[in-house]
Parts: sequence; structure tokens; C-alpha cells
Amino acid sequence: MPLPSEPVPFQLVTPGRAVFISSANGDVVEVRGAGAAPGLTVEGVPITPAADGSFTTTFVAHEGLNVVHAEDPTGRIANAFLFGRFASPDKMIPGAVTVRINPEGFKSNDPKVASLSRLAELAFDGIGLLAQLEGKTFTGTFKGGSWSFAVKKATYGDSMATLTPKAGGAAFIASLSKVEVNGVLSIDFSYTQTDAATIRIDSAIVSGDIEAGLAEGALAVNGANITTTLNGFAYDSNNAGFPCCVDEILTDVMKSNLEAAMQEKVAEVLESKVALALNDLGLPPVIDLTDTGFPATLAVSHAFDAASFTKTGASLSAALRISGTPGERQRALGSPGWLELGTKPVELGTTTPHALSVSLDVLNQALFAVWGEDALTRTIDDVPSFGSVTLTPKLPPVVTLTPEGNLRAAIGEVFVRGNFGGSPVLATVSIVDDVMPSLDGEAGKLTLTPSGKPEVAITWIQAEGVPQTLRAVVEAMAVTQVPKLLSPLALPLPSLPLASFAPSLAGTVAAVSKEAKLWLDPKTNRARIEGALVLVPAN
Repeated sequence: MPLPSEPVPFQLVTPGRAVFISSANGDVVEVRGAGAAPGLTVEGVPITPAADGSFTTTFVAHEGLNVVHAEDPTGRIANAFLFGRFASPDKMIPGAVTVRINPEGFKSNDPKVASLSRLAELAFDGIGLLAQLEGKTFTGTFKGGSWSFAVKKATYGDSMATLTPKAGGAAFIASLSKVEVNGVLSIDFSYTQTDAATIRIDSAIVSGDIEAGLAEGALAVNGANITTTLNGFAYDSNNAGFPCCVDEILTDVMKSNLEAAMQEKVAEVLESKVALALNDLGLPPVIDLTDTGFPATLAVSHAFDAASFTKTGASLSAALRISGTPGERQRALGSPGWLELGTKPVELGTTTPHALSVSLDVLNQALFAVWGEDALTRTIDDVPSFGSVTLTPKLPPVVTLTPEGNLRAAIGEVFVRGNFGGSPVLATVSIVDDVMPSLDGEAGKLTLTPSGKPEVAITWIQAEGVPQTLRAVVEAMAVTQVPKLLSPLALPLPSLPLASFAPSLAGTVAAVSKEAKLWLDPKTNRARIEGALVLVPAN
């Protein structure tokens, strides 16, 4: 737009305050201003303004928050803008969460590790694999007569399950020890005789395959090639007092019926529980931030977008979206969307039971949603000479990774509004700070804490009559309070609720262990975590 012909206060016209600039046209951004006096510098570089105070130069922008600084003898100003690619708030982030289950994640000797085998064993303990036999009556015939066996009670000792990875899914072996089936045997052979009888089995072994694959954004699991072997099968009724045949016939018929019943139930449990474990391995459906001081609740939706099962383990990938919940706090953003860093596949390690990675786009999308709900606005009371001061971010917070792998958080154009002597006061503050990541697996969070040494840019827009000493008060308050809008940033980590596996697991989740290691990868824009999912109390 044309610059006004009359003298104007020193200002940056382009880029404007709190604007979003796409990187589609390159990284060189035009800088135009007005009202400058001789002695002007932009980003420390001397610029000679025109006679009317206008000036033009360029600025090389980088992905994320950018701050253009200009200064002349009359004052200094700084305009902040976001630069990069921007994604719609309702976009699903492809491959946002990836999970690797290594052989020890299928079967581990550590009872604390939430391996698939351990979860299956806990499911067996809570279900009663032979309960469906109780109350059933099996019948058969023999030469000259017939028989029936009514099951009263079926028990077993220990149960074990072993799952190992294989192409297309997993192989499993489940075993039950010391099986006893108590019932009532009735023989009809010209007359009827009824006796209590017990079938004993040293061990029952059910083995087969679990086939897994994607189906409409979920993981479908089915059993295949299932067989049952009963070891030490014994039934002794002394032929129910008859001279022949009853033990042999009953043994053959009852054995096959018991094999079929055990096979059906074990396969059903393994199919359902393995499917449940894999499909529930993700972020919670709702993230409530009220405990962290932000009045916002975020909705999480996900769908698996890739799955691979080989003899070395399983790799799962899920698309994700984090969005604000519509309500009175939701405001019209007037922005193109959240800063999309983009994500690439990452090679996850194979030496730990589990490994996972989360795209930093998840965090930027979540921060955008919190900003969109206006949950970052703060009112600070009892500021000397000003009373209440309101902080309102005009840009969403963003995080980026430096080429060295350092994580940076930034928030720009925070409007600081107050009153002095009945006149409005307005300053803008932009802050960029390094943040230190820390892994709190049991709390299910990757927490990012500002370093406390931020880069701060402050511009006074309305401050007539405010002495420099009082401006310093507001500046000190802003430097103290604005970083709190970035702290603590918490990236939720995938976990697995376990209450539906067995009654003994109520109040328990599978979460990243304390010993897990964390890396930030600037080449993929991901946080990579390698360790184990372990059984811990739910928060």
C-alpha cells in the first residue's frame, strides 16, 4: 500500500504484526517502514531512509517465529511473524505416532514389562478359560447303550502364554496345567447308573498363529492354524461297573470335546486381547489441561495408517489430530492454521522391548488448539502503578528444532494491555527460548521446560505519559510472565489402559519406563524414545 505523505511515527509497515507468511514463495521477506530518522538500522544493518522517512530492505526468514528489529535515534521497534507451511486445524497428521514392538515386547522375562505375552497371561487369569464348559452336557452311544457327562466344575492350575513375532502377525503357545473336569456320568445300559467322575489332564497346550493387519484405520487380529494337545489325559471310571468300552469311548469323545472347547476359548481371548492391546496403544481421547493452568480441553482422534509384522517384530503407525473442543471460548482465529514442520519416518531401535516416536507436529497442533480456545490469555493483578495487566498472544506458540537438535519454543506478539492514569498502555512482547526435554513416562508426558534465558523483544505502541521507570516495571513483569505461557509444554506419550484386560489390572496402565532414553531428531522432526512399556498405576 502507498505510504502516507504526512510525517508518521517510526514504524514497520511490512511485515505486519502477528501475520502468517507462507514459505511457498521462498524465504526472502520484504521489509518496509515509515517515519525513520537518519541513523536507522534494521537487524543491525545501517539503512538510509528516504527524505519522507520511508525505507525498504529484505529479511531472510526461517521456519517458525521471526522477529524483525529496527532502531533509529527516536526508538526501537520489533514486529514478529510466523513463517513456514501452515496446516488446517482439522488435518490428521500422518504417521504422527509410530511404535515398534521388538521380540522382548512380545515375550519378556521381566514381569513388569507389558509384553503381549504378559498381557495375555493376565487376561487368562481374569477370565477362566474353562468356565464355558461348566453346565454343559456331552452325550454319546456305545453298543447296546448310551451315556452322558454333565460338567459341574472345570479348574486348572497355572496358565502361560508365549507370543513370538512372525511374518504377518505372531505365533502363540498357550498352556494350562493340572486341568480337572468334574461332572456326573450317566450310563443307560438296560438300566441307568449315575456316578460322579473326574477327568484329569496334566497339561493342555493350544498353539497357532495370530494374523494381524489394517482394516479401516484399526488393527484386525484373527487366529489361524490352531491346534490343541492334551498331555496326560486320564479318565478312570472302572468302566462304570460294566465289563467293557465305557472308558475308551468316553475318553475319545470327551477328549476331542475338551480340545475343541479349550482351543475356541484360548483363541478367542488371544484374538480379542491382542487386538485390544494394539488398538488401544495410543494417546488418550481427551487431554485436560486445567491442572497445568490452561483452561482448555483438547480432543484427540487417531487412526492407524501403517502396520508391519515380521519375524523381528511389529511396527505400527497412527495418524493423529489434536483439536480444541468447540465452546464459548473458541475464537475466530483468522489464521491459515498451525505451523507444520513436516515429519519423516525414523528408524526405531531393536534392542529394547519397545520403541516409539512422536512427531513435533503433534505439539504444534496442540499449541494451536490451546491458543484457538483463548486459553493462553492471562490477567496479572497488582502491577505497581498499573493495577491489572492483560497478556494476550496474537500468534500461537510454536516449537522448532535447530540443526544441532536443540528444541526452541517461541511465542510472538503478546499484547500487554493496561492503564496508567486513565490512559491505555499497550506494548508487544515476543520471546524465543531454548527448552529442555524431560521424559516422565509414568505420568505419560514429555515435558519441555524453558531454559530461563529467553531472547526478548519489546515494543511500546501506546505509552504516552508513562515514565521510563514505570515502563521498566511493565517490561520486567512481561519478561517474568510471558515465558509462563510456554511452561510447561507437555507432549502426551502413547500408553495402554489395562482395566479391560483383567480385574487385577484396574487402575493400571502400560507406560514408558523411567529407564527409557529420549532423542530429538532434527532430520525427522520427531522425539524418539527407546525403552519398555511397563505396568504402572494410572494417574
